[in-house]
Amino acid sequence: MKKIGKKTTFDEQKGSILIALLIFIVVGITMTSAAIMIMIDSTVISADTLIADQSLMVAESGVENAILRLLRDPSYTGEVMEIEDGRAEVTVTNAGTILINSTGIVGRTSRTVTVELIRELGVWRVSSWKEMP
Repeated sequence: MKKIGKKTTFDEQKGSILIALLIFIVVGITMTSAAIMIMIDSTVISADTLIADQSLMVAESGVENAILRLLRDPSYTGEVMEIEDGRAEVTVTNAGTILINSTGIVGRTSRTVTVELIRELGVWRVSSWKEMP
């Protein structure tokens, strides 16, 4: 029992548990918010990487199609091809060596591949295949 006029240890610590609980809640909310932001950033980065890879594949498909078309028709100059979720814009220039430029576009992302073909002894050979920046 408590004596009148004298303070006990319990009376001096009133409210300290509430302050500790508030600090714990603030730290917990901060850590949870940080984890959620990291998850959102990772998801966005993964989606952007996937779209960039898809646009490169579309561009390379355009190049491969252009090579096949050139073998069948040497006067082929290019086209716009719809491929799955994107399109490949292919141009072919023939000035001794054949230069194929293919831009793969998926959404707002585009990547370009340039290929150079050389004809040696009646056989077409790829002398260069590179992605342009």
